[in-house]
Amino acid sequence: MALNRLAAVAFELLYGPAVPLYDWVSRAGFLGEWARWQRTALRFVRHGPTLELGPGTGDLLPLLAAHGLRPVGPSPPRK
Repeated sequence: MALNRLAAVAFELLYGPAVPLYDWVSRAGFLGEWARWQRTALRFVRHGPTLELGPGTGDLLPLLAAHGLRPVGPSPPRK
């Protein structure tokens, strides 16, 4: 139970006030595999525009744009 609560608190921080650290944590936590997974997505996208659902910090959007796929990612509502 303590581990579950710790994970919940970590995710609340990472998707809330600590969101500027999200990309770094993703890269470090997955030991560099994050970028490879992003590149893998390119094999499955043939034409743009491309809608990325749940783009998080938008880290994948520049990669899609660099390949001419005209990416679009929804923005969360402003509070």
